[in-house]
Amino acid sequence: MPALEPDRPDPTASTDGGLLRAVAAGDEGALSALWCAHSAIVRRLATDAARVAAIDPDEVVQMTMTKVWRAAATFDPDQSTEQAFIAAIARRVVVDRARMTIDHERLVGEIAARLTRLSDAGQTALRAHRQRVAEATRVSCP
Repeated sequence: MPALEPDRPDPTASTDGGLLRAVAAGDEGALSALWCAHSAIVRRLATDAARVAAIDPDEVVQMTMTKVWRAAATFDPDQSTEQAFIAAIARRVVVDRARMTIDHERLVGEIAARLTRLSDAGQTALRAHRQRVAEATRVSCP
C-alpha cells in the first residue's frame, strides 16, 4: 500500500465518522489517517486566509488537528460529516489566529505611537536640560 501524503486527501477516507470515533478512543493510527485524509483541506483554508491575514498555514493545520484530536469525542455523525466537522474547527482556528494577528498589529502600533510620543517628549526635555546647563555655565567676562 502506498504511503499517504499529508497534503493529498485520501480518496478512501472515512466520511461517516469512523476515524473520529477511533481517534476519540485513542487510536493513534486513526489520528494519522485523519491527518492524511483532511490536512489538505485545512491547509487550503489556512492558505486562503493567509492572503488577508498574516497567519502561518502550517500552524493553523497543526492547531486544527490538535483541536480535532481533543474534540473527536464530540463528533456527531448525525449532525455533519468528518470533513465538515474538521473544516468548522479549522475556520474557528483561522478566525482566532487572524484576530490575534490583528490585535497584535494594533497593539504594536499603539506601543510604537506611545514610544514615539515618549521619545519626542524625552528629546524636548533633553533639549531644555541642555539649554539650562548651558545658561548656568555661561560665564560673563568683563
